[in-house]
Amino acid sequence: MNTIFTALLLSGLATTLPAFADSEGEYWRTETFTQEFNKQGGDSENFTYTGIKTASINPDVPEIRFGCSDRYGLTATITFRPLSEADPRNNKYLKFRYKNSNMTIEGRDTERVNWTFIKETRTIQTRRNKHAAMIYNAIVEQRPITIKEPYKKNVTLTPAPVDEGFIEFATGCSVTSGTPAS
Repeated sequence: MNTIFTALLLSGLATTLPAFADSEGEYWRTETFTQEFNKQGGDSENFTYTGIKTASINPDVPEIRFGCSDRYGLTATITFRPLSEADPRNNKYLKFRYKNSNMTIEGRDTERVNWTFIKETRTIQTRRNKHAAMIYNAIVEQRPITIKEPYKKNVTLTPAPVDEGFIEFATGCSVTSGTPAS
């Protein structure tokens, strides 16, 4: 199971490089994707799955990304280091860790979240669909999100507003029932 999250996170990291083409709003870019998973000698079968993904596009603030597929449901990934500071050449030797930290969404109780974490890129990904849905709803409701970044302090994210790009994702994602708010 850990290698599956690794593949999902790596597919998300690939999207940090300019690769969007399907729909772009003022704040969000959305595209469909096909991801191949190669077990490389493991007991499991190789497989390919498809879905839709979106990412905030302001390069000077932490990036929020969502992925949606029938195979994995809704996932959320946050890169705390602004992409304008990231050097993709350093992503060669990434080490995946699993860390718990607190997440608070304005108006809700603090939630303890289990993340897949890459220290070198300051990237976290939800490991449960419930937490991805909480972040998704915070975007729709425009509620600030405070996350205790592993090994760091609390970081408060002010979500980018919903626009055409985000609505394209919401309507194309089977998990959100084709509506901007679920």
